[in-house]
Amino acid sequence: MSIEHFEVLSIELPYVNGTCTIPQGVNWSQGYHTPITCVENGNDTWTYYFGTAKVPISVNEFEAGHPIYRQIKSISETTPTLKLDGMASRGSLSVTFNDWEGDPGPVNTTPNGTYMSKFNARNFLSGREVKLYRFTREGGVNTITSTSVYLSEALKVSASGDYTLTCKSYLERTYKDYNQYPPSTDTVLRLDIDAATTAIPVNDAQYNWSSLPQAIKIGDDLMTPISYDSGTEILTVQGRSYGVKGTGGNSISRTVAEDHEAGDNIQICRVSDEQSMSDYLVELLLTAELPINYLDATAWQTEFDDYWAGTTITNVWHEPIAVKERINSLCMDYMLDIWESAIVPAKIKVSAVSAWKEPSQDIVVGRGITELGFTYSTKPAMRASRTFVKYDKPFKTENDDAGNYKKVAINSDTTYEGSDFYGSVKSVELESSSLLNTNDATLRTQRNTSRFSIEPREYSWDCEEKYLNYLTGDIVSFTHQDLQNVEGGSEVVRAQIIQTKPQYSYKGVGRAYKIKALTYLQAISGGGGENITYRQNSVISEIDIHNDFAGRPSQAVDWTVVLDNCTVLSDDTNNPSIRNGSFAAGSTVTIICINGTDWQSHSGSGGNGAGWIYEPEFEPPWIQAPFAGDGGDGGICFNADGVDTEIYLEGATGNPAYPTADGYIRAPGGGGGGSGGSSIGTPGNGGGSGAGNTPAVGGAGGSATDFFTTVYGDPGQDGDANGNGGTGTGGINGGDWGQDGVDAGGIGPGQGGLAGSGLIKSGATVTIQYTDTARFINGSGDTPD
Repeated sequence: MSIEHFEVLSIELPYVNGTCTIPQGVNWSQGYHTPITCVENGNDTWTYYFGTAKVPISVNEFEAGHPIYRQIKSISETTPTLKLDGMASRGSLSVTFNDWEGDPGPVNTTPNGTYMSKFNARNFLSGREVKLYRFTREGGVNTITSTSVYLSEALKVSASGDYTLTCKSYLERTYKDYNQYPPSTDTVLRLDIDAATTAIPVNDAQYNWSSLPQAIKIGDDLMTPISYDSGTEILTVQGRSYGVKGTGGNSISRTVAEDHEAGDNIQICRVSDEQSMSDYLVELLLTAELPINYLDATAWQTEFDDYWAGTTITNVWHEPIAVKERINSLCMDYMLDIWESAIVPAKIKVSAVSAWKEPSQDIVVGRGITELGFTYSTKPAMRASRTFVKYDKPFKTENDDAGNYKKVAINSDTTYEGSDFYGSVKSVELESSSLLNTNDATLRTQRNTSRFSIEPREYSWDCEEKYLNYLTGDIVSFTHQDLQNVEGGSEVVRAQIIQTKPQYSYKGVGRAYKIKALTYLQAISGGGGENITYRQNSVISEIDIHNDFAGRPSQAVDWTVVLDNCTVLSDDTNNPSIRNGSFAAGSTVTIICINGTDWQSHSGSGGNGAGWIYEPEFEPPWIQAPFAGDGGDGGICFNADGVDTEIYLEGATGNPAYPTADGYIRAPGGGGGGSGGSSIGTPGNGGGSGAGNTPAVGGAGGSATDFFTTVYGDPGQDGDANGNGGTGTGGINGGDWGQDGVDAGGIGPGQGGLAGSGLIKSGATVTIQYTDTARFINGSGDTPD
């Protein structure tokens, strides 16, 4: 049974329902119940319908009293194309009509003139909702296959007398000519102020200052308001070098106080203080006046939680910038795809770009891919063997010069840089970010290098509408006779659909779609290479390999980490210096240490010595308070988290790029216990802290106080990064590498802390290659396999 295709377009316009009074001074004889032709304002809407020539004769009306005019001559629709450097391109629609003798009403008519000319004269046609209905007809039954929504832009007439209605997407409203974030504020300083002034003279008539903005900016000077007096029109701010801080006291932006003159602009700022990514995006799009039903914050946050778990937005938004640019920066910082799906129900879509998304379906030739018309090309400009980004901008109002950012995150995959492959380094510098923190910047650069260490391919093919069961943004796998592996067999490709564009010329197969897809490939088994993270001359702290290095793969992978002349440490004893994290079952990890990599962890702290208080009414009159403290346990160098792991510290690695290992894993020492004092009333001494490359502090000496004097015990000394535990008076020393801290003596002494662990297996099989016992000091750790 054959399937026919046709389209119907609707445009909804304001309509004067009831009395229509002709405006004075016009030369027409009657009003036509549109706001242009009546004194009265529109109080209702009227929908007009136009169809292609293939609209069946039996279909005369879309709704009662609203005929379908079969005067559409051609349709051209450009759907969004996902981009890697920001928000997707905007969708657009262009519909060309014949003109004909008739009258658009909607109530009164005239026999003079032509339909489209009068339609244009009686209405403002910009910014009106336009719907394009795509129908199929099979067995006499008409079915709406899909509907797209656009905003009308203009109606233009050609030299041949045809009329063309151009339409655009709602995301057009994010551009500079429409809305900015934060909105520009036309408020000024009433009087001169100097750099110490905290009573800011403002104009009550220019802004509702009683609502107390989160922050203001004058010049490059940020200020945090704390109160407003409407009687004196004085806005009181925190001390002028206070800057902007979060609710927990964290610094969001520092500032430099300056003098300012009367008439200087006051910009009202917006502040994000650990704001969820979805809430921030909602705020941007509502500022751009997008319909609220286009927003789907719950779905967005689910996507963010999967691929950016725990990430929040912290910033002060001080400069009015087009909402589009804000969204572009969000996309760039967090490797997001954001686009408008005009298909009803129209929504703003968000997809986190990660190399680890699984295909939603397999597409086969003849079912999703038309055999002819399949093409592909490589995209050399997208290759990235090394990715870096500057981040951490303390003074948010400074420009984006490199010197205004404190940190740089770098990720490298050198596998394909050699002469056997591309023969060159391909470094990509991402846009500097005021949003990324260290963990996010590490993950962002890793994901970029992972996806583009191999030159991606862009594919293009045709798909008949009846087989189109995938959408823009989907991850799919497919093959084609033109895709072959090195042995001539079928090559299966994983790719992301970046555009689905309707084709209205039919070409004998009904309505079709032109599809574009971009390789969505991590260099994994079957995809062409080794998964590797390379770090050189770096200080590495509390790394989760699955998250921070591998980019959170959802399937089993074999991952290699190369640490080249690195210092590996932990900021406290609660977190391992490195852990494998939550790899899928079947994954393996290989860690190669070269050029003297020094891998340790946080040492145990020394216990505090006991104190004594003199209370003459007691017998004996001395009370021990506080009691002596135990030494702290040392931290963990590596937790395998149940993932089978090979670690190379010495000898041949089997890796041709890094053939010889040279590194050390040395468990930190425990802290010495604090002594209780050699006798009643004698203060205890503090224990020394253990050895480690982030050594804890030695314990404080206790004190003994009577009516006249206070006597103090000796503090314990700090351990060092060279393997020496800190000393404590009386021998209550912290442990050297891999050693427990010494138990203290005296009255009620503290116990020494346990040595830290070089290795915790958590059920994994872990091998460590070394022969020199000085290279692996395990302390309290699990025995390697």
